Amino acid sequence: MPYPAQPPSPSPPLISKMDIYHDPNVFAELDQIAINVAREDQKTFTDLVRLLIGSCITDVEKARAIFRWITVKNLNTIKFDDDADNSDTPMGILRGIKHGTESYHVLFKRLCR
Repeated sequence: MPYPAQPPSPSPPLISKMDIYHDPNVFAELDQIAINVAREDQKTFTDLVRLLIGSCITDVEKARAIFRWITVKNLNTIKFDDDADNSDTPMGILRGIKHGTESYHVLFKRLCR
């Protein structure tokens, strides 16, 4: 299927958030996994994604795990190795976000891919 030349017109979603989950506490265990994974720096996107979504079943769970990992990372406290050429790593993208050369949506998209 070819990629569309024009974006679709905005429209309301077919289902509501309440149809997906009723209580954010359903993600408590998944959130804790993401928090634990965030305590260590992974060298590759593959390693990071495997740790984050290893226990996930649905796409919603996968997106939540990735979102939660991103929100745990505090760019004000992370010490980056500015001499290393690691721009194609999770920490490299976070460093780019801190310095204004990357954005969170790029990181989220990369992890989802």
